[in-house]
Amino acid sequence: MGAPGKERQHSDTAALCRAGSWGAEFYAVSPRPDQRIVVKHRYDAFSGTDLDLILRAHEIETLLLTGVATNVCVETTARTAFCLGYRVVMVGDCLAGTSEAEHDVALGTLERYFDARCADSDSIVAMFG
Repeated sequence: MGAPGKERQHSDTAALCRAGSWGAEFYAVSPRPDQRIVVKHRYDAFSGTDLDLILRAHEIETLLLTGVATNVCVETTARTAFCLGYRVVMVGDCLAGTSEAEHDVALGTLERYFDARCADSDSIVAMFG
């Protein structure tokens, strides 16, 4: 809460992923035409979306999480995934935090308290062919 009479100010970063902005575009990947796109509007990919419903309809039990920022959006989504009963694997070389220290703390918290595992992308590819 701010001082009386002052409205909450959003930083310039609030518009980074707004629909139609460069921050909302796919980077180095593209969904296939038959793939569902879930647009998130909060740090947590489950909040206000039908992600849980989609995953359960496809009997998904394990989530591989990647993205930016490890210590904000990825961590928030991982915590919710754990609370919803999913196994969480953090793809370590496909994550970045707002700083290396915050990234490391987020991974440590998720591993220690939310049963998240961390693996690199090469290990995951080797496991699944």
